[in-house]
Amino acid sequence: MSGKRDSGGLQVLRANLEDGLVRDPRILLDPRLLGILHRELDHRLDPEHASEILLEAGVFHGLRDALRVLARAESGATAVAPSFPMLAVQLTQVEESVFCGVLPERIEAEARLASLGPRSGPSCWLSCGYVSGWLSGLFERDFYVVEESCVGAGDAECRLRARLAVDHPRGASIPFAVLRDKAREELEGAAPEGARVASPTAPTTASEFDPGDAAVHVWGPVMVVPYAGEETARAIESVALEDGAEMVSVVIVDLGGAVVDDGFAAVALERVVEVIQSWGAEAVIAGASPLSARLVGSLGRGALVVRPDLQGAIATAFQIADFQRYGM
Repeated sequence: MSGKRDSGGLQVLRANLEDGLVRDPRILLDPRLLGILHRELDHRLDPEHASEILLEAGVFHGLRDALRVLARAESGATAVAPSFPMLAVQLTQVEESVFCGVLPERIEAEARLASLGPRSGPSCWLSCGYVSGWLSGLFERDFYVVEESCVGAGDAECRLRARLAVDHPRGASIPFAVLRDKAREELEGAAPEGARVASPTAPTTASEFDPGDAAVHVWGPVMVVPYAGEETARAIESVALEDGAEMVSVVIVDLGGAVVDDGFAAVALERVVEVIQSWGAEAVIAGASPLSARLVGSLGRGALVVRPDLQGAIATAFQIADFQRYGM
């Protein structure tokens, strides 16, 4: 998959975002993940399609947070969630259904600057989408947020203007009803049908993975799979057949602290590593116990990258992916 006008690439990336990325709110606040996301989309898509994906992902986040607040308030819960958005934003109503404000922390603009350098227009598409979703959820009317100035373009502030989506050509094209349904589904705890391959925005703790679950999590070039013996190899082989699998260049196998001896467990893990390497991807092992690290590192073709925890493995995996692509 290559080329910034590859419509197939757009569909794969959009599907990935819908299945996993929009489910993890950390993407809004982590400059490293935001920088990687912008760079990945910039590499694969033209600016219009990249901004469309970011905007819709942000709308989902904002809708979900607003609907969560409303649901808890309506339930009469004694511990009602804070009635302010997760992403810092300062808004003032200037006329009916029109708000103006700023993104005081400028997280997305500065993340893009650090990752790709300045651009001539707005950078904060994910953030604008979030504010759009937040307002739309609270007021039960669809709002669209435009970034009128952006630190990523050399301006002093990231300034926003929000108005009803029907009053803006691009706002009218956002699938608010679909995203609202997805947000409600998420809050009700119902997983989408067939959602066995998710693309999170890079998980950060091993506790997010159930070692007994063969679900595979993909984000951009990095895939994370919890180790479950031979089932893990079969899960990876299945993912390799999916559309867009060629995006993955690094696979993290999370052992979750399991001890791997030189018997059956080692044979099963070696099979997993062989599947990864035959796919043409780099294998990274996370969570190997101190007793297992030396044995684990010798499996497969050549020495493996072994990290003691999942968070460190994820950071290493993205560094490897960056080097593979950009020679950094």
